[in-house]
Amino acid sequence: MNEHDFARLAASVKQAGEIKRGTLKPGRTTQMDPADIRLIRKRLDSSQQEQPF
Repeated sequence: MNEHDFARLAASVKQAGEIKRGTLKPGRTTQMDPADIRLIRKRLDSSQQEQPF
């Protein structure tokens, strides 16, 4: 890994820590409706108990 990529990775980890502590707001958030999750599980023929990975 070159120095530029490492610096970007280190900055990202620092930013993630600040977001987790609540000192920085995330740039974006994603929300999923429970109905969408049910549809995904149905299509995968999987339940919450099963881990397909």
